[in-house]
Amino acid sequence: MRSNAGRRAGRAGVKGNKPKNTWLAFCVCAGLVLLWVQLTIRLVPKELHDINKAISPHRKEDNSLDERATELGGGSRDKLPDTPVQRRRPRPDKNRPREQTSMDTIVYNMRSFLDELDRVYKAIENPDPQKVWDLYKAATDRWLLPMDRASEGQNLFDIRDDKSIFVSLASYRDENCPTTLKEMYSKADHPELLYIGLVQQNCVSECRTGVLEGGVVEDMKPDVNCYEEFCSTELGAQFCQSGNVRDFFVQEEEALGPAVARYMASKLWMGETYFMQIDAHSLFVPHWDTTLVNDIHNTPSYPMSVLSHYPPSVGANFEDKPGYRICGAEFAKSSVEYDIIRLTAGLQQDKQIPVRPCPAPFIGAGFFFAHSSFLADVPFDPYVPWVFMGEEILQSLRMWTWGYDIYSPTRNVLSHHYVRRHTPKFWETVNRLFKKPTMHNDLTSMVINRVKNIAGYPESSAEILLRPTLLDNLDLYGDGDVRPMEEYMERVGLDMTTKRAKQISWCFKCQPPYPV
Repeated sequence: MRSNAGRRAGRAGVKGNKPKNTWLAFCVCAGLVLLWVQLTIRLVPKELHDINKAISPHRKEDNSLDERATELGGGSRDKLPDTPVQRRRPRPDKNRPREQTSMDTIVYNMRSFLDELDRVYKAIENPDPQKVWDLYKAATDRWLLPMDRASEGQNLFDIRDDKSIFVSLASYRDENCPTTLKEMYSKADHPELLYIGLVQQNCVSECRTGVLEGGVVEDMKPDVNCYEEFCSTELGAQFCQSGNVRDFFVQEEEALGPAVARYMASKLWMGETYFMQIDAHSLFVPHWDTTLVNDIHNTPSYPMSVLSHYPPSVGANFEDKPGYRICGAEFAKSSVEYDIIRLTAGLQQDKQIPVRPCPAPFIGAGFFFAHSSFLADVPFDPYVPWVFMGEEILQSLRMWTWGYDIYSPTRNVLSHHYVRRHTPKFWETVNRLFKKPTMHNDLTSMVINRVKNIAGYPESSAEILLRPTLLDNLDLYGDGDVRPMEEYMERVGLDMTTKRAKQISWCFKCQPPYPV
């Protein structure tokens, strides 16, 4: 048995020999690590390298947009800059000094954006979807993105506390647009507080109809100018002269789909208290503005709340009845809709008008109403051109993950023309512009991957996509960091892997959201 002195001597001996043994061990370990790194570099596939770059939390902003636009001309992934995908980065200080801007500057940037696209698209030879996207991306980077980066996390203008309502109204060759404006102003309790952001996409010469019976397309006269038609009436003249109606005109061949048109309409907002988005083929009921303002204030989470549903069809008996509610969704089965989420029809779910708005799972693009502060957190995404199906699930999950709760209005305040057969459609314009009958579908099949990536479709993950630029700037236009998207999908019953949608029982019962 060793004495304490012996133990101390033994420990002293080990301690005294440690530098020599430690150095030897370090050399052996370092050699093994170096060997492992060399083998890993040889064996790890390029896809994993792309994944690591994709989840990088930080990227340097590209300072030369002209050079980037040139670089993006290639048609394969190897010729493209392997840009890291931005999904999370520190949110900017909302209280920082705001860069001063003006509506003239905003309109100039949007006009310059469209002019650039018009020029490069008319000059393009043998257009293919990748080249068309690259040119679109370069123009958006140059003219639109800097505006949103400069105001990131902030509203462009101070929000007025006067109960004013901004109405986003995107119209594509819509003969119903003037009637929508007349209805809106004539049925409001406070028409002087209504401010319209009208984006007209009209044909002014050599116009063509939509597809008529038998697949025929014919010549037609120029489209009705919604702004001029409304402003020429006794009702409209006073509001046009006072600047309540802001008109941004887009030539038909410049049309880029509803999502981009709504982006532009949102940029016509100038500090109004509330923000409402509708389609240009809507009819209103009396006192609609008072009803919506009361409803939004009665939501438990106001101002972090949004009212939305699919309005009843024009002609339906819906006045003074409980508001419709969207309680279902499905994965589209059509081959040209790419498994995107489609919301089911809005229906009356309550026997009596609710005391306060009921929770709902989704936002319909044809109508939503919210406090305008959401524009600072959830700016509209300009990088989803040509997309028709997909804007609703994108808006829904973005709002929810940024902390906004979704509700349905207690009453129906407007109706909607759903069946508009034989009217011109924007995808027909896209096909005519590029002289290729499948161009719209080809473009959509590529760009829809941005929506599907944000929504968590495994087939659209960053490591699979061949066009990494489709995922640029998702830190600004992607899902939020207040609530996890997985939690949202559990509550609305959607599984992006199996493509299954469950029944959302809490929605039918006017209960708070819970996993289904």
